[in-house]
Amino acid sequence: MPEKKYIVALAAEERAELAKITTTGKAAAYKINHARILLKADVNQEEGGWIDATISQALDISVSTIERVRQRFVEQGLERRLMTMNMNAMVSAIYSCSQNRSRVGVMWRSPSAGKQRTMLTK
Repeated sequence: MPEKKYIVALAAEERAELAKITTTGKAAAYKINHARILLKADVNQEEGGWIDATISQALDISVSTIERVRQRFVEQGLERRLMTMNMNAMVSAIYSCSQNRSRVGVMWRSPSAGKQRTMLTK
Protein backbone atom coordinates (compact mmCIF):
# COMPACT_ATOMS: atom_id res chain seq x y z
CA MET A 1 0.00 0.00 0.00
CA PRO A 2 1.45 3.43 -0.92
CA GLU A 3 2.52 5.82 1.80
CA LYS A 4 -0.13 8.38 2.74
CA LYS A 5 0.50 11.88 1.43
CA TYR A 6 -1.62 13.64 4.08
CA ILE A 7 -0.87 12.45 7.62
CA VAL A 8 -3.28 13.53 10.37
CA ALA A 9 -1.44 14.29 13.62
CA LEU A 10 -3.75 15.89 16.18
CA ALA A 11 -2.67 17.78 19.27
CA ALA A 12 -4.41 16.98 22.57
CA GLU A 13 -6.52 20.17 22.33
CA GLU A 14 -7.62 19.31 18.80
CA ARG A 15 -8.59 15.79 19.85
CA ALA A 16 -10.63 17.22 22.74
CA GLU A 17 -12.41 19.67 20.43
CA LEU A 18 -13.23 16.93 17.90
CA ALA A 19 -14.39 14.58 20.64
CA LYS A 20 -16.71 17.32 21.91
CA ILE A 21 -18.19 17.75 18.41
CA THR A 22 -18.87 14.02 18.11
CA THR A 23 -20.40 13.58 21.56
CA THR A 24 -22.65 16.65 21.87
CA GLY A 25 -24.61 15.98 18.67
CA LYS A 26 -25.27 19.71 18.21
CA ALA A 27 -23.36 20.05 14.93
CA ALA A 28 -24.18 19.36 11.30
CA ALA A 29 -23.95 15.71 10.28
CA TYR A 30 -21.05 16.31 7.89
CA LYS A 31 -19.11 18.11 10.62
CA ILE A 32 -19.64 15.18 13.02
CA ASN A 33 -18.52 12.74 10.32
CA HIS A 34 -15.43 14.80 9.54
CA ALA A 35 -14.55 14.94 13.23
CA ARG A 36 -14.95 11.16 13.51
CA ILE A 37 -12.74 10.65 10.44
CA LEU A 38 -9.99 12.86 11.85
CA LEU A 39 -10.13 11.11 15.24
CA LYS A 40 -9.77 7.68 13.61
CA ALA A 41 -7.00 8.85 11.23
CA ASP A 42 -4.91 10.48 13.98
CA VAL A 43 -1.44 8.92 14.15
CA ASN A 44 -0.87 10.25 17.68
CA GLN A 45 -3.39 7.92 19.30
CA GLU A 46 -2.11 4.86 21.20
CA GLU A 47 -2.76 2.32 18.45
CA GLY A 48 -1.79 4.72 15.66
CA GLY A 49 -4.02 5.99 12.88
CA TRP A 50 -6.45 3.75 11.07
CA ILE A 51 -6.09 3.19 7.34
CA ASP A 52 -8.71 4.71 5.05
CA ALA A 53 -10.34 1.40 4.15
CA THR A 54 -10.88 0.54 7.82
CA ILE A 55 -12.29 3.99 8.57
CA SER A 56 -14.56 3.66 5.54
CA GLN A 57 -15.99 0.37 6.76
CA ALA A 58 -16.35 1.52 10.37
CA LEU A 59 -18.07 4.82 9.59
CA ASP A 60 -19.78 3.83 6.31
CA ILE A 61 -18.14 6.74 4.45
CA SER A 62 -16.41 6.54 1.08
CA VAL A 63 -12.61 6.37 0.93
CA SER A 64 -12.51 9.43 -1.34
CA THR A 65 -14.34 11.48 1.30
CA ILE A 66 -11.82 10.35 3.92
CA GLU A 67 -8.94 11.34 1.64
CA ARG A 68 -10.46 14.80 1.05
CA VAL A 69 -10.97 15.35 4.79
CA ARG A 70 -7.35 14.38 5.47
CA GLN A 71 -6.12 16.73 2.75
CA ARG A 72 -8.19 19.69 3.95
CA PHE A 73 -7.08 19.18 7.54
CA VAL A 74 -3.40 19.08 6.62
CA GLU A 75 -3.62 22.06 4.25
CA GLN A 76 -5.97 24.29 6.27
CA GLY A 77 -5.67 23.16 9.89
CA LEU A 78 -8.49 22.32 12.27
CA GLU A 79 -9.41 25.79 13.51
CA ARG A 80 -9.52 27.31 10.04
CA ARG A 81 -11.33 24.28 8.64
CA LEU A 82 -14.14 24.42 11.20
CA MET A 83 -14.44 28.20 10.85
CA THR A 84 -14.41 28.01 7.04
CA MET A 85 -17.35 25.63 6.95
CA ASN A 86 -19.47 28.14 8.91
CA MET A 87 -18.18 31.23 7.09
CA ASN A 88 -18.89 29.78 3.64
CA ALA A 89 -22.55 29.33 4.54
CA MET A 90 -22.83 32.85 5.96
CA VAL A 91 -21.09 34.49 3.01
CA SER A 92 -23.25 32.70 0.46
CA ALA A 93 -26.43 33.70 2.34
CA ILE A 94 -25.34 37.34 2.55
CA TYR A 95 -24.31 37.37 -1.10
CA SER A 96 -27.56 35.89 -2.36
CA CYS A 97 -29.62 38.33 -0.27
CA SER A 98 -27.77 41.42 -1.54
CA GLN A 99 -27.69 40.03 -5.07
CA ASN A 100 -31.46 39.51 -5.06
CA ARG A 101 -32.05 42.97 -3.62
CA SER A 102 -30.04 44.68 -6.36
CA ARG A 103 -31.32 42.45 -9.14
CA VAL A 104 -35.02 42.70 -8.41
CA GLY A 105 -35.55 46.44 -7.79
CA VAL A 106 -39.31 45.98 -7.97
CA MET A 107 -42.10 48.38 -7.08
CA TRP A 108 -45.85 47.99 -6.93
CA ARG A 109 -48.02 49.83 -9.43
CA SER A 110 -51.71 50.48 -8.96
CA PRO A 111 -54.00 48.68 -11.42
CA SER A 112 -54.83 50.35 -14.71
CA ALA A 113 -58.36 51.42 -15.44
CA GLY A 114 -60.55 48.38 -16.04
CA LYS A 115 -58.03 45.95 -14.40
CA GLN A 116 -58.45 44.38 -11.00
CA ARG A 117 -54.92 43.16 -10.25
CA THR A 118 -51.81 45.11 -9.39
CA MET A 119 -48.68 44.53 -11.39
CA LEU A 120 -44.98 44.42 -10.65
CA THR A 121 -42.75 46.65 -12.70
CA LYS A 122 -39.04 47.25 -12.91
